[in-house]
Amino acid sequence: MVSKRHRRLGTAALTAATLLTMTSCSDGKNYSVPEDICGVPVERDLLDNLLPPGDHSSQNEENYGIGERLYSCKLRIDSTAIIVTRGKWHDESKTSLQVAHEERYSHAEQRSGDSFASWPGGVVNISKCRNDKKKAEYYSVLTTVREADQKDFEKKADVFARDLTEKLIAKQPCEKG
Repeated sequence: MVSKRHRRLGTAALTAATLLTMTSCSDGKNYSVPEDICGVPVERDLLDNLLPPGDHSSQNEENYGIGERLYSCKLRIDSTAIIVTRGKWHDESKTSLQVAHEERYSHAEQRSGDSFASWPGGVVNISKCRNDKKKAEYYSVLTTVREADQKDFEKKADVFARDLTEKLIAKQPCEKG
């Protein structure tokens, strides 16, 4: 049997822990930072730096279009899409810059010797990835990160989006030969 004194101590400890937890959320994030985005492991510290305050996070992904040649994954905080990734199978060779322009990111730039085209808050990469079922030879991934109010956002978003984009391409069912 638990004495009243022990119950009061337990209640006091629980209250203190709750207050400590509430005050440690000074960044306004009342949700847990995900360990992955649509099944792809991500660096939580880097992701945490890109996410805004909010009450909850959710993710959804889907394959769609004729022959399911298109892919979409969204990470939302409350009801706002913060990180959006779109994959697309291509039957012909293109550069990352061409893909960015087709997706209406006309201000994208491709740096010399870099397989990515990028712009503030987004990147696109395309890789040879033959898939007979999709009738495709290449796969592109475009990732955008909605701007948060913070220092060095562009650099952090670029590093995060490049990492996620490479992992999503590596996850695709490419055929040898």
